[in-house]
Amino acid sequence: MYHQNISSILGLCFLLITFAPAKENGSGLTYGVEMDFCSRYVWHGIPWSDGAVKQTSVWFVYRDLTVTFWDNYVLHNEPNHLQVNEFDLTVRYTKELGQFTLEPSFNYYWYPNQEASPSTGELAMKFAYALDLVEFFSNHNVDVKEYHGAYFGDIGLAYSREINPIATFESSLSLGWGSSRFNETYVGLRKSALNVIQAELAVSYTPKHCIYFRPHLAVSRILDGALADQLKDTTLVYGGIAIGKEF
Repeated sequence: MYHQNISSILGLCFLLITFAPAKENGSGLTYGVEMDFCSRYVWHGIPWSDGAVKQTSVWFVYRDLTVTFWDNYVLHNEPNHLQVNEFDLTVRYTKELGQFTLEPSFNYYWYPNQEASPSTGELAMKFAYALDLVEFFSNHNVDVKEYHGAYFGDIGLAYSREINPIATFESSLSLGWGSSRFNETYVGLRKSALNVIQAELAVSYTPKHCIYFRPHLAVSRILDGALADQLKDTTLVYGGIAIGKEF
């Protein structure tokens, strides 16, 4: 019930912030909200739903610090139908050093309505290096609570191009790998492996002072044969549309 109330609060924040008039903000604090309707919930190439979900985010940015609240609401007729089954809190610090960007963060995960899934926390670090056309990035995440030492990392390329003043095309391609502890916890096989390759495409439409829309599409494939044998779906095509507003 507690996490359902939080989900209701996030939904209310979405409505209030989205339809609020734009105002000048001289405090240095910015904030935003997004509601993403996805055909499936996929995390590191692993499917966490059989069908559609709604994912709501509310974030606050002050200088280099970002705090984000996020939840996953199951729309498809499956376990946890019309319930929140995940709620996340992320605190991230962003530091730009010329073309380099460093982003250490802490992520805490709650799994309401899932008795077999205890809450846990992760330390994470993102490294990025921007060139004229692309950005090289690498993410590293390690569990520091319930699944101590479970590690997942990736490396990839991201490309972004402004189509016109209100539309931006974005894409990325990445390879991800998991430690034996990670794969034992989330896939069921104690093996370190090159887990997944993933490609993502999105187009963001952001009219001035208006709600933005971001249709998106992703394809992922589990690369390791032994891991693939543990999963029902190893090649996934999924997408959706995100609606939000930033101040």
